[in-house]
Amino acid sequence: MRIRKKLLLICLLFWPILLFAQDDTALWTVMSVKKPIGSKWITQLRSEIHSRNNTSEIDYWYILGGGGYKFNNWLRTDFGGIYIKYNSPGSHGNYQRPIYRTFLSFTAYKKLGSLRGSLREYWSYCFMPETTAYGEYKKGSAYHEVRTRLRLEYMSKSKLTPYAYIEEWQTEDWERIRYCAGTDYKLDKHTTLGAFYMWQDKHFSVDTHVLGLEFSYTL
Repeated sequence: MRIRKKLLLICLLFWPILLFAQDDTALWTVMSVKKPIGSKWITQLRSEIHSRNNTSEIDYWYILGGGGYKFNNWLRTDFGGIYIKYNSPGSHGNYQRPIYRTFLSFTAYKKLGSLRGSLREYWSYCFMPETTAYGEYKKGSAYHEVRTRLRLEYMSKSKLTPYAYIEEWQTEDWERIRYCAGTDYKLDKHTTLGAFYMWQDKHFSVDTHVLGLEFSYTL
């Protein structure tokens, strides 16, 4: 009887570890350059590299070019285009496949003392052209993405800006939910470094634990 109790206790202790092992772990690196134009407009270039399979291989990388417009103190819009190079898994091995995306978003802000909340509605149109890999034909596809993100950040007088957000992602069906917490550190008036942890609850594939590093430079 004691042996059974000990085995049950061991299983209970290691059950969270077994659940975590079933998930994937990824590393994201983010780099961006921004250029304000007057008090209303901003342009930006952004690039990200995402890994997968416990950081053993590249999932995809992308480069974004776009801009933004600030209507007032509580509303802004962002827009642009993204070129994605996706490492698509195939029956004969992985192959590189491009994805083209255009996007438009609106973000509303509200200050509550030292806290600032924001709600972002994001829409994008994605196109993946047909291709042939290892002599096998791959059909092209096009689809829409809709995302809703609720974010809260602490606006202190220090160089650190902690934040957390939850984001729901939909295509034709519910795609995933992202839970993220991190902080930005302002080195100077031009340079900001950031780090974050994200858990992606995915509907069609394994969940992902993401560790992210960010570098942002404002001209």
